[in-house]
Amino acid sequence: MDQISKQLIEKIKQRNVVAFRFLYDATIDYVYSISLGVLHNTEDAQEAVQETYIKIYKKIKNFKTDSNIRVWIFKIALNTSLDLYRKRKSYTAKILSFITDTLFDRSTDDSANREIRDTAQKIMAGLSEEERNLIVLSAIEGLTFEEISEITNINVNTIKTKLRRMRERLGGAYDEQIPVE
Repeated sequence: MDQISKQLIEKIKQRNVVAFRFLYDATIDYVYSISLGVLHNTEDAQEAVQETYIKIYKKIKNFKTDSNIRVWIFKIALNTSLDLYRKRKSYTAKILSFITDTLFDRSTDDSANREIRDTAQKIMAGLSEEERNLIVLSAIEGLTFEEISEITNINVNTIKTKLRRMRERLGGAYDEQIPVE
């Protein structure tokens, strides 16, 4: 993706199909992995990828050439995938799955695992959509605070504070999964 130059972006803005194909070839694996990571289904991921590139093609004229194209594409791919995910399944199911997978201990009995699932559901009920998004972006997607800030338009220090507070509220259950610094 490093080979995407300002000149290439300008050509794409002029609707140069060859230039757009180059952008597509350079970013398809990245976009597909984002979509698959959110949707966990190849058909849905392919649909999200297709929709992502339609949006990129339509919105490229508004892209500021001095901005980070990687973050811009990520934002479109993530939002498109999340929109599709919300349409097909409960958005909280992915976070609930993340929480239960993180806490789930296969060596314990079923009653302990049921308790973990109940705890995870209570945790989910207490998180806002913004908090769930921050968990997805930081713990699941592994983005830096700066990348999360660009995507969410939230100040980096605010993100760190929110993640630290969530971590404290969750009783340290996700110390390794939810970064704070």
